[in-house]
Amino acid sequence: MRLKQVTRLACLVLSAWVTGTAQAQGSFPNKPIHIIVGYAAGGGNDIIVRVIAPKMSEGLGQPIIVENKPGAQSIIAAEYVAKSAPDGYTLFMGPSGAMTMNPAIYSKLPYSPLKDFAQISMIGDFPLILVVNSSLPVNSVKDLIDYAKARPSAVNYSASAAPFQLAAELFNQKTGTQFVHIPYKSSGDSVGAVIAGQVTMTIMDPPPAIGLARSADARRGGRPGYRDPPLYRVPRARGNTAGNRESHPAGSGARGEAPGNQGAPGPDVHRPVG
Repeated sequence: MRLKQVTRLACLVLSAWVTGTAQAQGSFPNKPIHIIVGYAAGGGNDIIVRVIAPKMSEGLGQPIIVENKPGAQSIIAAEYVAKSAPDGYTLFMGPSGAMTMNPAIYSKLPYSPLKDFAQISMIGDFPLILVVNSSLPVNSVKDLIDYAKARPSAVNYSASAAPFQLAAELFNQKTGTQFVHIPYKSSGDSVGAVIAGQVTMTIMDPPPAIGLARSADARRGGRPGYRDPPLYRVPRARGNTAGNRESHPAGSGARGEAPGNQGAPGPDVHRPVG
C-alpha cells in the first residue's frame, strides 16, 4: 500500500463524511473522535490508522484518538463500537476478518456487520507476505515446503486474524504441509514471534514486517503480484504447488514460485448505526 494513496483516500473520506455528518449535526465535530482498532498496537490495521489520523485531525480540527481493543478476532472491538452512540465520534477500523469472515466462522456474534455498521470508506488494500526467521535453513518457498515436510510435527505459523490464518491453511492445503496455527494479538506480534524463533513462519500484511524484513533478522519468502514501492525488493510468490520452480536469493529475501494468494482486502472505516 502506498502512503500517498492512503493519505489521499483519507482526505477524500474526510470531505464526504464531514459534509454529511455536519449537515446532520450542525457543528460536528466539536470533540475528539475515537477510532477503535481490534488488534494490538504495531499491527497492520493499527499502523494504517495512525498514518491517516494526523490528516484526519488536521482536516477536522479535532484530535483523533486511536484505541486498541485486541482479542477474539476483533469481536471485542466490533461489539464495543456497535454499542456506542451513533454520533460519529466512535469509529471502527473494520478489517475484513471482523466484517466478512467472522459471520461465516462463528454461529453467533454480538454484532451484525450489516445491521450495526455503516461503511464510511475503504482505506486501502495490501498484499500478503510470507516471513521466516533468517536463521532458518531455507532460501526459497520451495525450500520452506521441503523443510516443513521433513519435520511435520515441528513446524508452525503465527497469525493474528482470520485472513492470515486462512492464507496459511490454504498454503498447508496446496503444499501438503502441516504448519500448526499459533494465535497472536496483532501482526506485529506475529512477526515478532518469527524473529524470536518462537514460530517457523507467518503470512501477514506488510506494514509491521517491512523494516524487519529488510534487516538480517527476517527473510521474506514471497508476495503476490503487487508493485508497491516498499515491496519492490520482496520477491513475488505465484503459481501453484506444482509450479514451484528454481529459486534465487534476492537481497535478504528469496525469489520463488509458491501457491498463489492475491492478498487480503484492506480495512474499512465504519460508524455504528443507531
